[in-house]
Amino acid sequence: MGSSESKVHVIYEDTTDKDIKREIRKEQEEAQNKQRQEKIKQENLEAEFKKVDLKRNKLREYTFGEYNHIESFEGLDVLEFQQPGAIKIGVFGPAGAGKSSFIYTCERIINEINRGTADVKTEGGEGTIRLMDYLYGDWHYKLVDTRGFGTYGISELAAFSNILFGNVTVGNEVDFNSDARPAEVGEEGDVFNWIHSVVFVVSAKDPRIKQLETSLNPMRKYLRPRGIGTITVITHRDQVDESEIEDIKTSVSAATGSAINHTFFVTNYTGDILSQPPRPDIEGITCDVLTAALIMGERYIRIAMRKQQREAGSGEAQTIKTVNSLFESLREKFPIPEHKLLVIERELEIAGIYNAPDLKEAWTEVTERIEISKPMQKYISSVLSAN
Repeated sequence: MGSSESKVHVIYEDTTDKDIKREIRKEQEEAQNKQRQEKIKQENLEAEFKKVDLKRNKLREYTFGEYNHIESFEGLDVLEFQQPGAIKIGVFGPAGAGKSSFIYTCERIINEINRGTADVKTEGGEGTIRLMDYLYGDWHYKLVDTRGFGTYGISELAAFSNILFGNVTVGNEVDFNSDARPAEVGEEGDVFNWIHSVVFVVSAKDPRIKQLETSLNPMRKYLRPRGIGTITVITHRDQVDESEIEDIKTSVSAATGSAINHTFFVTNYTGDILSQPPRPDIEGITCDVLTAALIMGERYIRIAMRKQQREAGSGEAQTIKTVNSLFESLREKFPIPEHKLLVIERELEIAGIYNAPDLKEAWTEVTERIEISKPMQKYISSVLSAN
């Protein structure tokens, strides 16, 4: 008896063509996806550059009184300030902090050129020892580069104050060894010759950064009674770990006395970045610094000229009362918990209001923007009216 065996028939299918086609489709999809991503990236970059162009054009077209309303200068002779180079933005900071590099970056952005004219020191040490001005030309403001300030002892503070009030002018050497003393209230001279806005430059890589609050204390004590606020620029943003940013910013803000929203981390066009094409992240934040400096400069000019106007009427030199000293007198008169006034003081700093004349002038706007209880408004109004 025979047996039948079942045979399995195996059919082999050549899938080579299918595999090739699948790989081709995959490569095509990846290429299309890459193209889409590149297109989105390019569109985002163009959008960022459009924002930068708006900021740059506003700075290029700036005229005095644009940020604080020219009407607020009514009764003051501000004709001199309506000419090129009138507002002087002083750039201060330790040697090697990046002052000249920051100015170089500002020139490159505002003048729309490949290279700035500031002499950038790349190997540490002192670069600028004379006052030099930059961005002069058609713009209604200019930057004044100074030599490095470090300790703000009596000789440095004297040099600092004499730069601020126009006793040391562009082209003159900044002397730390003279017997000059800091300018006192009433000795400041013509407001037009002053530095109108102070930009303080600190390197994020400076090993002395933790000691800054102590070393800059004399500077803060000198500036505040005179109603001079500061803008702070922290350089070498590209060399700092992301996790360190906020701690450094808070520490440096406290040291220089700048409000947090007036403290900017920047990357300058220097070193390897110098030869790179324009970057919107660098250019946007630099435009923000210059805008903040002009806003503060206009405000300071108005306060200083009003002060001189009052002095001319009374025949006596007057000190500008800070918000802090105003609130101290408020606590002496009324039983107000200190922490409540500290909250308001911080909010005023964020708004760029550091002194009583500014607060008095902007009081209506302040009560609309900052949450202040009715009783507290009454208390503050009473001390403002007495000043």
